[in-house]
Amino acid sequence: MPKKYFISTEEIKEIEEARKRIKDKKTDRRLHAVQLRGEGLKDKDIAERLETTSNMISYWVRQYVKEGLQGLLPKEYKG
Repeated sequence: MPKKYFISTEEIKEIEEARKRIKDKKTDRRLHAVQLRGEGLKDKDIAERLETTSNMISYWVRQYVKEGLQGLLPKEYKG
């Protein structure tokens, strides 16, 4: 049985503010997916809207729950 993650209205507002500052389209897409999940849409519906898979939506939500916004932002790689 899949886990249910709850995203509060405060977190949704935080995501909306972050989306206004983010210029990277891929990051914005991840944030948008989590925002839509917090607004009550199902993974399948979000995946269709954002043209990705429901597994990817689930992964992004899980990353957000574990790490917050940092889990969705691009990682800095050091060589």
